[in-house]
Formats: sequence, structure tokens, C-alpha cells
Amino acid sequence: MEVEKKTIDGERTVRVTFGNWNANGYFAALAAIVVFCFILKLAADNLKSPLTFHAVIIFCAASVVELFLVGGLVLSLFGHTTIFFKRSEGSRFVGIGTFGVTRGFSLPACGVVDKDYVIRSRGRSQVTIFRVIVRVPYDKEVPRVIYSSDDEERIDSLLRVTKEAVAFIFDKTDVPERTATAASKASVASRDRALLARPPEGISATRDSRKRTVVTYRKRSWIPLVALVALLSGLAAALYGKMPLTLTVLLICALVAVVLFCLAVFSLFGKRTMTIEYGEGETFAGIGGLGVKKKFRCPPESNIEIVDSGLWFGGTPMDALCVSSPKESPAKLCTTWPNRVKPFLAAVLRSATQRGSQA
Repeated sequence: MEVEKKTIDGERTVRVTFGNWNANGYFAALAAIVVFCFILKLAADNLKSPLTFHAVIIFCAASVVELFLVGGLVLSLFGHTTIFFKRSEGSRFVGIGTFGVTRGFSLPACGVVDKDYVIRSRGRSQVTIFRVIVRVPYDKEVPRVIYSSDDEERIDSLLRVTKEAVAFIFDKTDVPERTATAASKASVASRDRALLARPPEGISATRDSRKRTVVTYRKRSWIPLVALVALLSGLAAALYGKMPLTLTVLLICALVAVVLFCLAVFSLFGKRTMTIEYGEGETFAGIGGLGVKKKFRCPPESNIEIVDSGLWFGGTPMDALCVSSPKESPAKLCTTWPNRVKPFLAAVLRSATQRGSQA
């Protein structure tokens, strides 16, 4: 693990770089060899005979799996992770050379670097994932995750380096916790004002004629429509070429086509809304007036935070808004909304409940 500290024009920065190889690389290498042997056997079996529809589907699926396994193996062998710290923010890069994925995180001066863990399900087994996080005292929103891994030894090393980096950046021998509740609330209110002033892309917050706060999120995606067209084109080509298709294959394709059609219609014409009015709220996801609604209560004494929903989508854990109060059971909301808009939703909820209490 390489650590590089710099001071440029009075601004202190720290860059931490380490390799991606761990025990999972051995399993990826073994799985890649097994899948590659399976593809070779499948190609040899169908070399002298015309390809059937089943063979094409299996070959394509195996090729996609092999591509992911080889990509993961190459990333483990030749890739690296770079974590960059500077005052009030940081970023994490995972890739090879300059090609990869970068994700930012906030690094407040009152933050406390800590370590925790979550338990994730992988198939029939459960795996403990350790994380280096930054907590903000008296701010119960989801902690800022700097890095996560199932390698506890690496996490412990990174935890020590991160504490040293934060102490260096803020010119402190230790990063003390903020003990003043009023100051913490002022910090949350200041952040909420900044979030409300610059809504994320695709989301808007308005007041309707009944003085209700209405948050609307729309983002069109053409991916389901493209997948539907590709599936129908493949079926048309198979039927036109008189390729033998069993009833089971046709039923599976029809089911997938229906699901893709629903996703395409919702992606192009659907919307998600959250309405708040005097201590009560409602979320809606659908098209026009047809969709799913969920009501919740948010009295002025409500505690609004972002928590882990326990769900995953595309390999990313999904957060949820949690609204709780002494007289109400906690309610988890907006789980399917993108994670990037949930801090804005929390700010809108806090603003609306405070406005309701003043009214």
C-alpha cells in the first residue's frame, strides 16, 4: 500500500494506491478455465452440425460469463485501487491505468473514521464485508463508505492509513467528534439548503395548489426497448430460418418479452412521485394514475435518515429513506429510487416536516 502526501498552494492531499489481487482471484481464474473448457466442448460438439437455438443461447450465455470472469481476473492481476483524499471530499478509483470507475465521497472535518461490517448473501452462503467508513456525529444518515472488502487485514491497514490521511489533511493530530447538538443541526440544515438549491438531474420539487410538496423523478431509458427489439428480431430470424423451437423456449421468450415491454413502457412514460402534506405523505410509482402507492406519516418530531435497505441492484446496495418517530413505527421509503437522489429526498422531507410544524 503506497501513500503519497502533498501540499499544493496550501491545500493538503493524500493519495493511497494498492493492488486489487486477493483470494477471489484464484476462484475467478479456476472458474474462467472451467467455463472456457465448456465453450470449447460446446463448439466441438456443434462444429459439424447446424447450430440449434438452444446451442446458440447456451453459447452466448457462456461467452458472457467468460467475459466477466476474464475481466475480473485481468482487473485483479493488473488493476489497482487509488483513494484520493482532500479537504471536505475524496474519490475512489478502481481500474487499469487510467481506464476504470471513479466514485466520490464526502469527507467533513467533523467526520470520524471508523470500521464496520455488513453481511451479504452470495448464493446459499453469507459473506462478511468489512468497510472503512466516515461517520458524522449526530447525523444519522448512511455513513460515507470509503472502501469495502472481505479481506479484513487490508481493511485494517486502510483504516490506519485513512486516519493518518484525515489528520494530515485537516492539520490535526486527531479528528475530534463534534459534541454540540446545535452545531450538528446547523450543519445538517446548511447541507439541506445546498441540496435543495441544486436538485439532482431528473428530479424536481414543487408546491401544488393545495400547498403540498410534490417531488417528481423521471429518467428515460432506452435499454429495455432495445433489448425487446433485439429479442423479437432474434425470434423473427429464427422462425424465418425455420430453426426448430420447442414450446418451452417460445413460452420463455414470450414471458421475457412481456417483462421487457412493461419495463420499456415504464422507462419511457412512467414516473415516481413523493407527496408530503401536514405530517402525512405518499409515494407513487407508475404511469398516469395506474401504479403502486404507499402512504406514510411524517410528524414534526420525525427522525429522517438514509439506511441500508438490504436490497441489491446491479451489484450496488440500495439505500432507503427511513422515517421514524416516537409514536410511529419506522417506514422505509423510496427503495427503488436511485441512491444519488435520496439525500435530496431526505432534505425535502426534513424541510416539509419543519414547515408543517411551523404551520
